[in-house]
Amino acid sequence: MKRFSFNLQKLMDIREIRRHLAEEKLGQALGEKVRAEEELGRAVSEEEQAGKVMAGMTRGAVNIALVQHALRYKTSTEEEVARCRKVVKQAEDKFESARAEAFERINEHEVILRLRKRKFEGYLDAYWWEYSKTLDEVGLLRHVRRRRVP
Repeated sequence: MKRFSFNLQKLMDIREIRRHLAEEKLGQALGEKVRAEEELGRAVSEEEQAGKVMAGMTRGAVNIALVQHALRYKTSTEEEVARCRKVVKQAEDKFESARAEAFERINEHEVILRLRKRKFEGYLDAYWWEYSKTLDEVGLLRHVRRRRVP
């Protein structure tokens, strides 16, 4: 009996490569998301620090120049936090799209793997059927030879 060959092997290889690429893209998107969240955390802590500085300047004698500087600092930290939130939102969107693509590619690859498994099981069934048929023929020939010999 001929060897097992899967006629969609090239398609399976292509889908496996696409799956690997999608998983890599997902990993990169996750890394970007984590970095953006860390940057947002730093920006928020800096904004809190600027708020503490502002609160400290309102007690006692007020120096207008320092208050103006602190206000600009507080404003810039608020803008930085808003920018970081946008970056985090974009990173989350990119992560979600990469995750959806990765799931799709994994499912495509799993479908072709199941098909290959079914074809291989069919091949094995045919192989064992032919093997048992050959054994039956051998047994029949022996039986016929033994009957002929008196």
